[in-house]
Order: sequence, then structure tokens, then C-alpha cells
Amino acid sequence: MLIETEMNCSDIRWSVPVPVRTPKGRKLDVCGPQEAMNVLAMDWPKDERGEHYERARKLCMAAMGRRVPAETMRDDFIEACLEAGLYCV
Repeated sequence: MLIETEMNCSDIRWSVPVPVRTPKGRKLDVCGPQEAMNVLAMDWPKDERGEHYERARKLCMAAMGRRVPAETMRDDFIEACLEAGLYCV
């Protein structure tokens, strides 16, 4: 399930993409909260949905709704990726 909203949130971008390697070995450069939410929803290991995952998921939704600045939740997404072992450089 891809996340889409009525308002165009695909134009919300981070200044620096977050490099992620999915459990299937695919490397992605996640460029903003909508892409991050899609990774959280579709590519996340089910047994790695901890505290940082939940926080990142909530903040992604808030950033897509323009309730929080997207740039401020980027670090939360990185923390979730580190927690799940998906962050790569």
C-alpha cells in the first residue's frame, strides 16, 4: 500500500536524502517524509517495529500534513533505520 494524500506532499523534501537498505537488499535514497512513510509501511521488517519506528511513523504523517517541519523529523527516521539495521552509507 503506497501512501498518498489529497494534498501534494511529494514536493516535501529533505535537504539530504537518507540512504536505506531494505531487508530484500534494495538500496534507496529516501528524500522526504512521503518516501519515508512508504518505506515504513512496505519495506520495514515486522519484528523491528520499536519505539523509534513508531515515533518516525507518527512524525512522517505530521510532516506530510505540514503540521511539523519535514527537516526536523529526518533525524527520527534515521534513528528508526538505525534501530532496525536499515541505515547504510
